[in-house]
Amino acid sequence: MKNKLLTRILLVAALFIYGRIAWNLFANKQMEEELQQLNQTNQLSSAPLIFNKDTFELELPRWDPFLEGEASSGVFGSAQTPVVANDKKPDKVKPEPVVTKWPDIQYFGFVKNRNQDKTLCLLRINGHNHKVSKGDTFNDLVIVAVHHDSVRVCFSGEFRTFEKG
Repeated sequence: MKNKLLTRILLVAALFIYGRIAWNLFANKQMEEELQQLNQTNQLSSAPLIFNKDTFELELPRWDPFLEGEASSGVFGSAQTPVVANDKKPDKVKPEPVVTKWPDIQYFGFVKNRNQDKTLCLLRINGHNHKVSKGDTFNDLVIVAVHHDSVRVCFSGEFRTFEKG
C-alpha cells in the first residue's frame, strides 16, 4: 500500500513536470510567432529611409608631384586648366612631411612556449587585445622584437619601443 501511494505521487509529479515543460515550449513558440508577425507588419508599413546629403570641400594640394613644383590654380584634369608653355623649370618646393598617426598601443607581457622558440606577446592595439609574435604584421604594424619588459614595433617605416605596463 505504501509503495502504491508513493508510485502514484511520483507519477502525478512527473506528469506535472512534463506538462509544465510542454506548456513552456508551446507558449514560447506562440510568442515567437507573434513577434515574427509583428516584425513583418512593422517592416511593411514603415516609411522608406531618407538620407541627408553630406557636403564637403576638398582642399587641393599645393604641391604637384608631376610638375615638381607649385600646382596651378584651377581644376585639375579639366579643360579649364591653363596650360603654360614655359622652358623655365619652376623652383622645387619640398612637400611637407606626412605625419602618420600611430595607433594606441599598450604592451602587457609575453608567454614563451618551452617546446618552441616562439615568444607570444599580448598587445592592446586601439582598445582591442591581440596575441602577436616577432615578425607578425597587423594593420601595417610589424612586430620587430619581443623582450620581457618591452616590445619593438615598426609602423610606416618608423620604429618605436613600448614598455610593459
